[in-house]
Amino acid sequence: MTAVTGAQSRYREVPPGELRPTPRTSGTHRHTVRQGDRLDRLAAVYYDDPLAYWRICDANPDVLSPLALVGDEPVHTLFVPVAAPAGAQWTALLRALTGTLGVRAATVVEGGVEVVHNVLVADVSVVRAAVRAAGFTPGTPAEHGRVGMTIVIPPVTGPQGAG
Repeated sequence: MTAVTGAQSRYREVPPGELRPTPRTSGTHRHTVRQGDRLDRLAAVYYDDPLAYWRICDANPDVLSPLALVGDEPVHTLFVPVAAPAGAQWTALLRALTGTLGVRAATVVEGGVEVVHNVLVADVSVVRAAVRAAGFTPGTPAEHGRVGMTIVIPPVTGPQGAG
């Protein structure tokens, strides 16, 4: 392990294999995610410490990525309503979508298709083009994101906020 000095001395190096167990957290306060929210800024508002963002992450274990908590993760789920022509092959649609660079998964759901895609590689126009290429007519897509959803903000407990 290397010594850390100066401004970085607040942090410690975690050797391989050592994991911090996720503590049980609870909170009654909810925050509605708005466009432009950042975890460090939320932590600064609620805890007076932008580095305490991990408390918010711990209190929302259903979200795998800290960026996803505030709707800033590049991987999004998109619902695309589709009109299928007579004799359409849904497997052809799924093949066209999953064969598109940036698309991670596609699933046929009632009224259309749900597409998990990386918006940095395959934006909405790319997904719609793949749907058209498979012979289907795409409707207006709807992103499933965190903006407008609520996240838990746990209370500060223990000495100096150590939960």
